Amino acid sequence: MEIKGPLVISVQDDDSSLKRELHITFKPAFKQSPVAQRVQALQDYMNELSLAMQPLQQDSSDRRGMETVHQICGNLLEHIRADEIDLNETIVIEIQPKISISSFVTGHSSIN
Repeated sequence: MEIKGPLVISVQDDDSSLKRELHITFKPAFKQSPVAQRVQALQDYMNELSLAMQPLQQDSSDRRGMETVHQICGNLLEHIRADEIDLNETIVIEIQPKISISSFVTGHSSIN
């Protein structure tokens, strides 16, 4: 399921190291907007994600992906509000190979 928003998110897998990364960039219109509009756009996007998740089963891959993106946006929101992020940079989030996306979202891991 595709939700249109202010971010471009891609997944990069490195088969040799078994690393998975999320690469997040900001769309040009978002970068060119005043800070207040950026904050509103990000909040609107998070609301849209929340609504889209409601009818989905807990174990749905679409839902898990949306939960991950929603959590990332929540973490970015205060930094966007404070205008602390260089919007021309790509944000890279490394996901450990033995941790599932759902564990990443909930903060639980079976790795000791």
